[in-house]
Amino acid sequence: MSSSLVLTIAILLFFCGIAGALSRRSVLVTSLSLLLSQSGTVLIFVHTGLSHGDGGGMARALIFILLCGGIALVQGAVAIAVYRHRASTNLDEFRELRG
Repeated sequence: MSSSLVLTIAILLFFCGIAGALSRRSVLVTSLSLLLSQSGTVLIFVHTGLSHGDGGGMARALIFILLCGGIALVQGAVAIAVYRHRASTNLDEFRELRG
């Protein structure tokens, strides 16, 4: 694959994830959209690591994937807790939770 094609796909993944997170009102869809944007970032890390011939990009990608996994677990736990408390996953109904 050419370098510009991989970077274009990674940028499209990132911006599609950001657009999905900003346009949807469900907690689960928003968190999945953020994970989609994070996968675009991981693709850029892997591509730069492979193009430069070092393992630093792969190591950064692995650390980033581990951090994103932890963030996804916390987002899932918060979504379940809020659903049990409010019986809804609509983000517009959570404005009452602001301090």
